[in-house]
Amino acid sequence: MIRKLIILPVLIILSLVLVPAALAQGPEGGQVVFGQNYTLAAEKTLNGDLVVFGGNVDTRPSSTVRGDVVVFGGNISIDGTVEGEIAVIGGNVNLGETARVEGNIIYIGGQVSIAEGAEVKGTVTNPLAPPPEGTFFASTPPPFPESPPEPPPPLSGFAAVLDRAISMVASLVWGVVMLVGLAAISGLAAAFLPEQVGAVGEAVARAPVLSFGVGLLTAVVSTVVGIVLLLTICLAFIPALAWMVLAVAMLLGWIAIGQIIGDRLLEAMGQPYPNLVVSTVLGVLTLTLAANMPVVSWIPCIGFLLGLAGKLFGLVAGLTGLGAALLTRFGTRPYAPQPAFTGPGRPPADFDDEDLGINPASEEELNSRIKSALDEESE
Repeated sequence: MIRKLIILPVLIILSLVLVPAALAQGPEGGQVVFGQNYTLAAEKTLNGDLVVFGGNVDTRPSSTVRGDVVVFGGNISIDGTVEGEIAVIGGNVNLGETARVEGNIIYIGGQVSIAEGAEVKGTVTNPLAPPPEGTFFASTPPPFPESPPEPPPPLSGFAAVLDRAISMVASLVWGVVMLVGLAAISGLAAAFLPEQVGAVGEAVARAPVLSFGVGLLTAVVSTVVGIVLLLTICLAFIPALAWMVLAVAMLLGWIAIGQIIGDRLLEAMGQPYPNLVVSTVLGVLTLTLAANMPVVSWIPCIGFLLGLAGKLFGLVAGLTGLGAALLTRFGTRPYAPQPAFTGPGRPPADFDDEDLGINPASEEELNSRIKSALDEESE
């Protein structure tokens, strides 16, 4: 029933978008009718679904509809057989004495009239009707069924294709909403926290391996310790707060990595001094799309591999950004790597001639003294 409620409005939208005009009338196939009434004569058969916008449907006795009947803004009068289901928005359903419906009847904004002798194998439901009294606050719990309900049969044919199309459209819409929200957050971070984002990005650029290691270790430790604390119940708020803080750190690292990518992209397009907000938003969107692989992951076989590669790339980038944010304390301190070991008796790597007391102007005099000392020692 829930699936039908989801399919119904999407079916209407898809029909308005994909069908430019009503199909030719006739009993040979499915029908989509706009602004007209539809009548299925007696002894005739409609092989497919029937969708009517702004019109009434009338099926005469001994007629058969081998599919679903969907009416938007009209009434349905059934005197024949409907092998599928009936859905009506803004209209009434009238079943005559010879009517036979093998599926469910779903109606919104109207009424259902069933004459004596009519047969409905499914259920008659108005999803917007208020629940009966005592449903939510019954004094005694409802009895358990003696046998578990049978699972609904798998979708096939037109319903399966429509269900897959609905899933793809919903996934795309949700992805667009998430990208818009992430772009807004990235732009605000680049505009109001440029120093923090820059410090985290510098840590990623100078120590990517160390940042990834710190992020991975933090994720593992926080997960293990968090699960243990959740079991205590009393201390369950501690891992919740810690995970929220780590999520903010990972988001900051993700934005910093996106800024680096955006700068490289704009420089490659001939903009040596890119705008900070523009480069951040562009880089974050590019990074997010590369990690999720939208649409590309739907390609059979190779799409799964590309989607898996994107998920791994996103995981590595997220952990690296998390580690960089922690190393810089959320971008409040610049990353300062430890100096390399130079061994005993050796000057540091960044020594200068002044550290040794050498005046570059007297280099020739120093060379002559060294040569004379070596000559005396050899004699």
